[in-house]
Amino acid sequence: MRKLVSFDCYRTLINFDTRTATHEIVEDRLAEIGVDPDRFHHDAYVMRFQGVLDEYLPYREILRRTLRNVMTLHGLEYRDEDGEALIEAVSAATPTSWPTSAPRGSWWSSAAATSRCHRSWWPPAAHGTSR
Repeated sequence: MRKLVSFDCYRTLINFDTRTATHEIVEDRLAEIGVDPDRFHHDAYVMRFQGVLDEYLPYREILRRTLRNVMTLHGLEYRDEDGEALIEAVSAATPTSWPTSAPRGSWWSSAAATSRCHRSWWPPAAHGTSR
């Protein structure tokens, strides 16, 4: 099987359900202090978008920072294992959307069907490196 790399991980080609993954991590703490889950996840969405506007950061770092910042904003204690749990959930997830069309016969039509996010954002164990 031919392997291809997509350099898009920020929702224009590939979409991961980060809301569900995040909610599983923080659900008990949101309820404990009465944080509105819809507001929390909206703020997380906005912060993730802002995280890709400046200099390049690996997506795993954007996930960590976003989770830390949105938890701090809403008065939740952030723990390093929260960020690692989110990275693990996203790296194990099947994307919820894929590109669906490209010019027939183009290199892109093959890539659209089999693309994966650039390995730089995956945890090192996922691609056998020690980065």
